[in-house]
Amino acid sequence: KKFQNFLITGAILDHDFDMYGLLLKTALENSLNKICFNEFKLEFRDMQKKRQLWVDKIPTRFIRDRMGNHMSRSSRKLKETSIKHHYNLRRQWAKHLMHIDEREALTEMGCEYARSISSVMSKNSMFWIAPTAECIKKIGVSEDTAEVTHSAWDLLRPDETVSSPEEEMIQQVATFMEERFNSVRLQIFAQASLASIVPYIYFQEVNRKKKVDIYTFLNAVLKQYRSTFYCLLTKNVQECYYQLHATEQK
Repeated sequence: KKFQNFLITGAILDHDFDMYGLLLKTALENSLNKICFNEFKLEFRDMQKKRQLWVDKIPTRFIRDRMGNHMSRSSRKLKETSIKHHYNLRRQWAKHLMHIDEREALTEMGCEYARSISSVMSKNSMFWIAPTAECIKKIGVSEDTAEVTHSAWDLLRPDETVSSPEEEMIQQVATFMEERFNSVRLQIFAQASLASIVPYIYFQEVNRKKKVDIYTFLNAVLKQYRSTFYCLLTKNVQECYYQLHATEQK
């Protein structure tokens, strides 16, 4: 259940930060730590303006237009009833994930996420739409800060220096990879994306308050359990797949 909530939280923040992230952040900034529609509405409209200004700075018109088309909420003015609808949906998510309590005040976990969000936004308020560093160079947009978060998953990971993989964590991730293989494998081919395992590694990092290099960690897992898994690991973990050896197939 804890991992499930962690997984859903990461997915929501990564895909819906401009609304869900703002919901938590605005609650942290008022004296009661409660979510409030009027505060959410004002900050959301202010965010829309900032976001549009960011897009307008892109010097190449073709890229600027394409970027703008992918940001529908920034290009159209939502009526108050529409904003209220989005607010109510996210309020229900927050209750389900136990980020707010029955009084609609932030829980301890909700406060922790909200503080992380505020910290990152203070460095780069556009991080949830920021392209990769390589893409930024190609489209000619200068970065406002040296430290840019490209994924909301980074909010959930411990703010620690990278440490060497620990034996117990290696064993737990290997067990997860084997036992949950049929849940994450492709429908036709007997292989699973390593990207589907990465959130579980993040979850283990949070539980242990230790941060690992994902490639180095997976390399350690695959080397130690080479009799269980087959995988051609590359630096681009998102494009890698692993298989169970025939003796391990159920």
